[in-house]
Amino acid sequence: MTPDPLVAVTVVRTGGIAGMRRSWSVEAVEAEDAERWVLLVDACPWDEHAADGDAGPPGDARRSGRDRSPAGAPGPSPADGHAARRVGRSLPPDRFSYDIRARQRRDEALVDRHVVLAESRLTGPWRTLADEVRQRAATPAG
Repeated sequence: MTPDPLVAVTVVRTGGIAGMRRSWSVEAVEAEDAERWVLLVDACPWDEHAADGDAGPPGDARRSGRDRSPAGAPGPSPADGHAARRVGRSLPPDRFSYDIRARQRRDEALVDRHVVLAESRLTGPWRTLADEVRQRAATPAG
């Protein structure tokens, strides 16, 4: 049985001319590997996007860019309209959007982060995180 990951990151790209959906995921179960992913995830400005106006109702814990739940408790569902920070909402035609979700186990809690970015906003640490996930997912294990 595989242990629960310490860090899991999923990047889903949607849109483009054909409206194709692609997804890439990584999971780190070893502390050494998890440390690298924690640095990449923490480098992203999750909290900046909470003030975007589509981050949930005032007082909602998700406004901080982090959803906390006890270990093993389900996080927000993708169908939850307030779970994602939507940045660059009106996408130009035939552009991509990137749905990025990161889950980290910290002490006895799970920290969920989720953001939806227009392609033009996928810069800096967001671009680095997405590219690293894509590259790692494409590399055969071994």
